Amino acid sequence: MRRILLSGELWGHVPKDRTWPAVQAYHGPLADGEPGFEFWAATPPDSGYGPPHWRRRDDGSVRLEGDVAKIRIYVTRVSEDLL
Repeated sequence: MRRILLSGELWGHVPKDRTWPAVQAYHGPLADGEPGFEFWAATPPDSGYGPPHWRRRDDGSVRLEGDVAKIRIYVTRVSEDLL
């Protein structure tokens, strides 16, 4: 969590049964008492069904460094359990 807060980046590796690295997230706010964090992404997620995800884009808004996808985020809430 500290790395995310300091860097302002969220990273993702290759999801199970997929070919390309992707940053993945859950949609919506944290429930009370749920550990985790909420964020706003500088770029919208890929369109499609299922949870939000971001894969490499030619405009550089989703970077690919080796087998890691990276996006810029702004953390808006951190549950006390992670501090």
